[in-house]
Amino acid sequence: MESQKIPRFDLQTEKKGDKKQDSEEKSHSQNKRSRLFAIMTYAAEKDIKAVIEEKKELLRYWCYICHDKDKKPGTDESTQIHYHILFECFNPYTIKAIRNWFGWCRDEDGKQVTTLAQVVIFRKGIVDYLTHENTPEKYRYEMSDVVNLPDA
Repeated sequence: MESQKIPRFDLQTEKKGDKKQDSEEKSHSQNKRSRLFAIMTYAAEKDIKAVIEEKKELLRYWCYICHDKDKKPGTDESTQIHYHILFECFNPYTIKAIRNWFGWCRDEDGKQVTTLAQVVIFRKGIVDYLTHENTPEKYRYEMSDVVNLPDA
């Protein structure tokens, strides 16, 4: 039996087409409620830990990893250090609400950091993405690099 390749997780998806329709689709997806989210943020680890501590009563499960060895495609130039986080909440939330949990996070210059989020359908796919399990062109992180990862 041939192994099935899990689609690559990518927070930066581009849609082409009618701007009004794209805007409506984006608005709809931002208002969709879910319990399982993938987050990418440039926040510092101490800030991620603070968010988790503040929201721990709302979280059924969480884990995260620091992507500090990624390279820009086709180069040896490093990407900006960032974190990928998986949140499973007890109750459904919107993407906007989850992103707002990180709204107070600032970089060294005092600017708000970018935090992206998306609804996760398949937990296995995002757990594999944390380590680039199915993305051979990217740096392969170890499962031991994932913070708070029980058997997924």
